[in-house]
Amino acid sequence: MDDPLSWAERMWNHSNTVYAEVSNHGLAWPRFSTNEMVDMLAYLRSVQASHSPASFQPGNAEKGRITFENRCESCHSFGNRTTAPKIDLLKTPAHATLTDYVTAMWNHAPLMRQRAGDDFPILGPGDMSNLVAYLYTQRYFEKEGDAKRGARAFEEKGCASCHERLRRQTGAPDLAAAKERYSTITIAASLFRHGPAMLDRMEKQNVSWPHFTAAEMEDVIAFLNSRLVQSLATTQN
Repeated sequence: MDDPLSWAERMWNHSNTVYAEVSNHGLAWPRFSTNEMVDMLAYLRSVQASHSPASFQPGNAEKGRITFENRCESCHSFGNRTTAPKIDLLKTPAHATLTDYVTAMWNHAPLMRQRAGDDFPILGPGDMSNLVAYLYTQRYFEKEGDAKRGARAFEEKGCASCHERLRRQTGAPDLAAAKERYSTITIAASLFRHGPAMLDRMEKQNVSWPHFTAAEMEDVIAFLNSRLVQSLATTQN
């Protein structure tokens, strides 16, 4: 087992047993710094029968998203996605290396065990690698915008005119009726699919194509997602 994330996967699944042992004996949970984790993984490799060079296979971020939604999303989120109180990972310090993620998850295991109880998430083969790939992509693509600024930009850029007030005339979709949250990826994918038709309609109506800065787009996405949260709260009540 030369992939360090495979070791991390086994350690995470083993943490449940470790938690029971240290609790039964009144011991403190063994916490690691990132450097200590690197050294320990190097030691574990050194005592294997095989001493082939360490290898790393990048995970699949989309599969990691599924793992996150099934195993982690009851307690964690990226941004203000729901009305339920969760740990917003965009507000926690970013991790620079893969081992940072491994260390953070190990040190987090006792709290997770206390909150999850018998529902402590066990990772399957490859889940750790896929999950870390997803966490990396979320950190890379996602930045938390300001919903109030986004509401102003949504109005000033002309989005509200086509997508709300003149929606029947323009045929523009209702952006408040989405079934999933917005992100830079979903916005880019939507524009790739529908952008040419949108541009054609705007040119016929002599409407200029709106230009956004990166910060403005982050704010608009935050605004769109804030409306989804409000809609969910209304439905639940």
